[in-house]
Amino acid sequence: MIIDALQAADATRFHDHLVDRFGIPHAVLDDFSVHQPGRQRLFMMRRGIDAPMGFEIQAIGIPFAYTAGVEPRLTHGALRLLGHHATRNVIDLDHADDASRFFTRDELDLPETLRSRCTAPGQVLVRYDGVVLGLARLDAEGRLRSQLRKEAYSLRAGIEP
Repeated sequence: MIIDALQAADATRFHDHLVDRFGIPHAVLDDFSVHQPGRQRLFMMRRGIDAPMGFEIQAIGIPFAYTAGVEPRLTHGALRLLGHHATRNVIDLDHADDASRFFTRDELDLPETLRSRCTAPGQVLVRYDGVVLGLARLDAEGRLRSQLRKEAYSLRAGIEP
């Protein structure tokens, strides 16, 4: 099976979502091709890398986004790869306690100063001390809810899943 890149219109729509929501420059995204081997996940790989010959390829690149929801949900790998380029809908936590609470999925009430780069409620990228922690949902009242998977936050918090 050969993995084809997304049709140009679909790739542009996905890139536009990342530019509009997170402020990631098109120039950064243009370095990558996006593949969708199934219905629910996108994979991304750097342009110019050829797939190995003689193998049946089911997916190539890094898992990049889940597409089953209303809007694509970026994987942790995608966030780590592109998160430092984000300029919009980013929460930069300024206290280690808040970062710990993010990992244990506690709801955080954020002051307006931390929400200054958020354009609307919805998905936001969360960082602490310049390091991407993950994705969260910000509601209209300024409450932040981590979207870390239960397994991921359990391991970080030392809790059995």
